[in-house]
Amino acid sequence: MDKLSASDGSTGTTEELSEVDTSWIAWFCGIRGNEFFCEVDEEYVHDEFNLTGLQQEVPYYDYALDLILDVDSPNSDQLTEEQQETVDAAAELLYGLVHARYILTAKGLQSMVSKTSLANYVDLTNDVTLTLCIFTYPLLLLSVREI
Repeated sequence: MDKLSASDGSTGTTEELSEVDTSWIAWFCGIRGNEFFCEVDEEYVHDEFNLTGLQQEVPYYDYALDLILDVDSPNSDQLTEEQQETVDAAAELLYGLVHARYILTAKGLQSMVSKTSLANYVDLTNDVTLTLCIFTYPLLLLSVREI
């Protein structure tokens, strides 16, 4: 079974994460490096209209969608380890594509506004000019390097 990292930094198997009732979407958004993803409503992901055209873009689309929605795929236990890794990567790709569409909706925009509030991302430095700028104008901060 693949090891997964929970948002608290611990690792566990898929079964252990489901016992804690952590959805795949919440788990994925909690991974370090995915801070700019918001949690897409499951109703949005269930609506086939919102997924139009993505089946051609994502390998193992059905398995990836089932993984995102926490649905047991009928033949997922027959996948090889390499195929399961491909499904995991496909689920991340699919979620990214769905997320890109979702944040263009009113609910998605509101989620991103609350997600990008100053309290979520600002790591104030000793630079007074940067501090004054941050508190004067609402900004989405970006970094040219990983911390």
